[in-house]
Amino acid sequence: MFSLYRLRRLRSPIIRLAKRLDGGTLELGFLRRIFREYHDIDVGVYSYGGCFNATRVAGGTRIGKFCSFASHVYIFAANHKLGAVTTHPFIYNPSLGIVSEDLREYHHVQIGNDVWMGQNAMIMPRVSLVGDGVVIAAGAAVTKEVPPYAVVAGVPAQVVKYRFSEDVIESLLEIQWWNWEPEKIFSLHKEFNSANAFLRIAGRM
Repeated sequence: MFSLYRLRRLRSPIIRLAKRLDGGTLELGFLRRIFREYHDIDVGVYSYGGCFNATRVAGGTRIGKFCSFASHVYIFAANHKLGAVTTHPFIYNPSLGIVSEDLREYHHVQIGNDVWMGQNAMIMPRVSLVGDGVVIAAGAAVTKEVPPYAVVAGVPAQVVKYRFSEDVIESLLEIQWWNWEPEKIFSLHKEFNSANAFLRIAGRM
């Protein structure tokens, strides 16, 4: 079935089947393999949602673990050519039959772990990094690098606050809980509701 995915008319049913084969879990191993090998979109384990849409997420995108994406998010790697006489894609898009190759400059983003991206949020070309723990509000247009655990909103997106104090952020980045074994992570599910309680428990483990 994996090899059949190269037939475009079969892609939608194969994706639906892949989700069923993965048993409704957030591991989605088969689906991650499809997006990594066919679309060059690398999605970390337990991340879910709109990251699995190759028409809205640019190839070359790298997404961390435990990310939550709304169903309609957009991640762009290239833009129209502003310095050319026209911004129309006939001068750079080979599928229109005028040029033989796409000469635009592409930029690919690395999205951290535990990132929440709201409905209709966008990451624009030239953004290279979205840090761990970031929240991108619905409708936001990210145009520059976002520091860890920032909450950004607006067009263009600006930092409106940080989720935690500097000390807590530093501790969370140091322990990198998303890299723990799943059994350890899920055994602490109650402690995840309080950063301070979580860090106290994590410090004893």
